[in-house]
Amino acid sequence: MAAPTLIELEILAKFQDKLKDLNFDGAKDTQMFLMRFLRARNHNLTKAEDMLRKHLEWRAANHIDSLLNWTPPKALIDEYKYDVAGFDKQGCPILIAPFGTWDVRRVCENGLKQEYVKYVDQLFLHVTQAMKESSVIRGTPITQFICIMVPDEFPAFRQMSSPQAVDTVLETVRRFEANYPETLKCAFVVDAPKVFNLIFNVIKPLLNSTTLGKVTISSNEKEWKSALLNLIDEDQLCARLGGSRPSRVPILNAERGAYKSPKNKESIIVEDQEGFLAVTIGAGQTFKLQQDVEKDTSQICWTFKTDSHDIGFSITLEDSNKEVVQYSRVNSHVEPHVGAFRCEKSGNYTLVFDNTFSRFRSKVLRYKVVVEDGSKGNMPASTNVDDDSTGNSSGNNSDVESTSL
Repeated sequence: MAAPTLIELEILAKFQDKLKDLNFDGAKDTQMFLMRFLRARNHNLTKAEDMLRKHLEWRAANHIDSLLNWTPPKALIDEYKYDVAGFDKQGCPILIAPFGTWDVRRVCENGLKQEYVKYVDQLFLHVTQAMKESSVIRGTPITQFICIMVPDEFPAFRQMSSPQAVDTVLETVRRFEANYPETLKCAFVVDAPKVFNLIFNVIKPLLNSTTLGKVTISSNEKEWKSALLNLIDEDQLCARLGGSRPSRVPILNAERGAYKSPKNKESIIVEDQEGFLAVTIGAGQTFKLQQDVEKDTSQICWTFKTDSHDIGFSITLEDSNKEVVQYSRVNSHVEPHVGAFRCEKSGNYTLVFDNTFSRFRSKVLRYKVVVEDGSKGNMPASTNVDDDSTGNSSGNNSDVESTSL
């Protein structure tokens, strides 16, 4: 951010006078902090004061000053990676977000929306911290950063078809615009697919004209690389952007087009208010739950339900690789499905929840599974159910008892 002009310094003095109750010091970095709010409100003292006071209230209400001490859920750390690494030629830190792999809809379906928003708040704190560190190194205030977004594997339709996902994205944008004014030096969306405009057109109304003017969206590799290299030395860019700087994010260490993500990502599992474990099974995917049975005559007991639509279910034994509970599609969205299987021998059993028959629809599965000693006779209340491919069935297995509650 450019240094204040003489006229701005005069306005800044009046602004500081209006903020005497906040006890700001006169340090240069404090002046630049206040100047951000003045410029964001076109030097209107009343509007700038209102924006600043709301920002301070927001920081207090959301415990922002201690947020760097918070450890996000492992699912967010593992699957929603970003990198704050490298600096441009003027010392501004670089944020690189491979947001194409960020499945915001999945976050919402697994009940992690608030944690995700908090995670993004923490992201911007890491950026702010990098600006402070660069300021110390260079001996001059560094108040802005560069954001580079990599939309590889971006599932636009999946995100846009979820109102919760769209609302979550918009909330993070609102929080940034309201609380980090004038910190964005520029932003690049590289190799942008045409469908990216679906998302960006929704975000546009939340961005002021100044911020919009800083965003470059390009699908032309030659163009975006040239623009980046005008601002950033090659050794400060990761391999995905044509540079040589190592990144802590695997997808960013691969050259353009070389990275292949795992076909089946590890499922995010959370516990709901009823004590069920909840997981989202993507369209065309399966969820496998392994149970180690140590004693013969033990029984695997289960209760599961889906938020909407049916799910395929079976149990296999690892040694024989055969189904000990035959596959059937269960209407667990109508009522919870309860059952048990008496194990004839010990071994590793796998409960398979199948959604491969659904090409476009993910399913939220909620389940409880325990292995009990069969000698205790702790079978759930149950009735035998005949094999029915459209109903709550576990096939014609003599050792299976099941019911729907």
